[in-house]
Amino acid sequence: MFATCLVMICMEDSMYATTSTITHFGYTSHKIMIEIDTSNGLPGIIIVGMAQKMVDEARERIRSAMKNSNLELPVKRITINLAPADLPKRTTGLDLSVAIAILLASGQIKQLDRSSLFYGELGLDGTIRSTPDLLAVAIDARKHGFSTLYVGPDCPPVISELSGVTIIAAANLKDLYLHLIGEKTLNPLSARPSIANTNDENNHIDISDIRGQALAKRALQIAAAGGHNILMTGPPGSGKSMLAQAITGILPPPNTNEIADIIKIHSLAGFDTRSLLYRRPFRSPHHTASQVSLVGGGTYPKPGEISLAHHGVLFLDEIAEFPRSTIESLRQPLENRTVTVSRAAQHETFPASFMLVAAQNPCPCGYFGDPSRDCLCSSSQLLRYSQRISGPVMDRIDLHVEVDRVTPKTLSGNAASSVCSIDIAKTILNARSIQRMRYGQTATNAGLKLPKQEKLLGLPADVAEKMKTMAERLNLTARSYHKLLKVSRTIADLDDSKYIQMEHGTEAMQFFVRR
Repeated sequence: MFATCLVMICMEDSMYATTSTITHFGYTSHKIMIEIDTSNGLPGIIIVGMAQKMVDEARERIRSAMKNSNLELPVKRITINLAPADLPKRTTGLDLSVAIAILLASGQIKQLDRSSLFYGELGLDGTIRSTPDLLAVAIDARKHGFSTLYVGPDCPPVISELSGVTIIAAANLKDLYLHLIGEKTLNPLSARPSIANTNDENNHIDISDIRGQALAKRALQIAAAGGHNILMTGPPGSGKSMLAQAITGILPPPNTNEIADIIKIHSLAGFDTRSLLYRRPFRSPHHTASQVSLVGGGTYPKPGEISLAHHGVLFLDEIAEFPRSTIESLRQPLENRTVTVSRAAQHETFPASFMLVAAQNPCPCGYFGDPSRDCLCSSSQLLRYSQRISGPVMDRIDLHVEVDRVTPKTLSGNAASSVCSIDIAKTILNARSIQRMRYGQTATNAGLKLPKQEKLLGLPADVAEKMKTMAERLNLTARSYHKLLKVSRTIADLDDSKYIQMEHGTEAMQFFVRR
């Protein structure tokens, strides 16, 4: 049974009705009330409530869609108010809700379920089309009290599982109208197959295909197990980019909540989200990317690369070639796992819980410290190059690993690594499970807040004293020392050890010694 929506007939020549929908302003979703009033006067449609041009143009789309669907558009003055009126509306997804509200106000639909949400763009022939932000709307629908979402026919069925709402797809406005008046039945989209524990195994480099680089592979395993940031430094052609791309094959698949977050952010940015239903995002912006494209922004802020890498990997190849201001903008996201974008029109906070994987050459020519080739850089060039990444940013990177040149003999060897990505992924999944049991949530060791939660690390007193002594000798900062403890805890988790042993701390220490 449908619950009666607010419909009030004031007099014979004036009718009023309301429906509700959702729109996003940045990352935050808002519930919008669509008020329809019909009255005598020059026939036409007026949309008020800070509607941007694409919303204002809905008048002509709705007029043609209703005519070509054999539905009656009242020959009256139709006033449409989008409340709250001080919030800009900038999506064509409001078309369908406005059309349904007009049908409700004109009496063509007698009653409507309050918990129904209508979202889609109308074609002139009455077809219902999905908008880029549809999946973000679906994911936020339940939060605003909606239980049923009516959309176009190209909505992925799996979104029903992610959003927790019933999704009903209609090919056009006429079919939806007949369903709402009970003359036709549209079946809900099935949530099968389940997305749980699903991963795309064919879209990454297998770590067994990488010859040599045993230390770098171990560093990647530790980074993936604990969600740690990692910087690889080595000469050109040593395999840094290939190692970074291989990390997607050893990361555990995202759970349902993480997939919902990933889908929402990419949907708001207008990207295709179908491939992200099964894997974590891997973003690799070029070093010429602007600060706004990395952090996010615009007149009405949209998520940048660091938010698009949420729950995934942000790979910055040749990080030293990025503008210094762009690299410095990583400070807040690396520390707080969020990024705040402030503009004149809006102040918005986007999630940015990503794993940073960075790569760089040791010098401008790339061969400083290489035993087989001479470095051509002057001392002043080496100094300037080393200063491109500031100490505070370096301090926020957990693992620093030197990637040496691979010899032709190693490359041409017949024996590949016997350990493949699938085997490593199982070990990492077990380590992540240990962390989830320890912290009671999906947090990783890298995200642990120290020193308040230092007792959770399982660090014996004697081991702690020895590690403090080593940290003092290396002149580590307080932040670096806490990261040393977290990396040691991750190595212990990989060994399935309840307590951090000295060998775990010693192994972790080698990744904190930089040239």
